[in-house]
Amino acid sequence: MWANVYNSGTAALTVDNTSFFLVDFYLEFADKLGRSFVGYSTDIIKVKRDKEGNVTSAKLTTLGGEVTNGTTDGESVLLGGQVRKGVSIAEEKLPFDPNP
Repeated sequence: MWANVYNSGTAALTVDNTSFFLVDFYLEFADKLGRSFVGYSTDIIKVKRDKEGNVTSAKLTTLGGEVTNGTTDGESVLLGGQVRKGVSIAEEKLPFDPNP
């Protein structure tokens, strides 16, 4: 399982109340096998809201990204593009404890 080691906490640019851009978003990921990658991306988060304005779901899509450093085995160099996608999920359905 990959774990987020660090993220830049880049502020989202608000387009409207359903679209948010993360520009030049920096992330580091690593796993227990020594694999890791560092990169930047520009992402959009699209949210759906109910009639009261509460978020009912969210989807993250990478518009463009690059891996500036990384490894697949702890020794070799990993460089190139990256694409991240994600959707909202209920906390109780996660396969791990998000608040250890």
